[in-house]
Amino acid sequence: MAEISINGVRRTEFGKGASRRARREGQVPAVIYGHGEKPSHINLPARELGVALKTSNVLLD
Repeated sequence: MAEISINGVRRTEFGKGASRRARREGQVPAVIYGHGEKPSHINLPARELGVALKTSNVLLD
């Protein structure tokens, strides 16, 4: 099983406009949810995320 690390950047702007700007800059807006925790809003690099999602049996770190 391949293990891939992707470095995300915490977002401070939210909403449709902020998400569109992030996508134009080659980022993918995402939200990380955890039990009993507040959601974390982040941007991930589109190219690295695409490679990770196309790889079979991958563990994202």
